[in-house]
Amino acid sequence: MATPTFDKTHTPSKWWRPVNYGWEYFGIALVAVAVVVTVGIGLMPEESEKSRVAEAVAHDAARQERIRREPEDLGLFYIEPGTNPFPTKPPSEQ
Repeated sequence: MATPTFDKTHTPSKWWRPVNYGWEYFGIALVAVAVVVTVGIGLMPEESEKSRVAEAVAHDAARQERIRREPEDLGLFYIEPGTNPFPTKPPSEQ
């Protein structure tokens, strides 16, 4: 008596047929996902996005002003290279 071989694939019968979509419906699924994403983006509330952007721009402007004003508030100043900010004479002239 011969040993039956093990076949990993099911053979279609009257009661069971394997579903084999393959790449047949991939294009349709891709278009469906694109339509859902487009509709979702279109339905986003515009006012909330605009107010958040305006709030972020105002916050950045205030931050830039605070950075610009900080050296003046701390009493810092810039010394040009090659200049002597102190009114003293060199030791050779004293």
